[in-house]
Amino acid sequence: LPIVILEALALGKPVIASNLGGRYELIEHNKSGFLFDLEDVEMFKHYVIKLNTNPFLCDSLGRMARQLYEERFLPQKNLERLLEIYNKAIRLNSRA
Repeated sequence: LPIVILEALALGKPVIASNLGGRYELIEHNKSGFLFDLEDVEMFKHYVIKLNTNPFLCDSLGRMARQLYEERFLPQKNLERLLEIYNKAIRLNSRA
């Protein structure tokens, strides 16, 4: 889980990242940022220029990035998910 991506989302900044590993789970392509193939330097360049020359798009993606952070990554949300996992494990264990 790349912390720098979470920090960008928390600050409402769109993210441009390679689709390596689980980054596709953190970034919704064309909603909170852009994903590109690691070897595709031209696509990376395209997305940088696209955000740099379109402040409206940058702001829009940034708002979605912050919304995504609030929905999935706030500490309270993580605690709720962790408690759900524990409760499910307890239920499954009590049936056994």
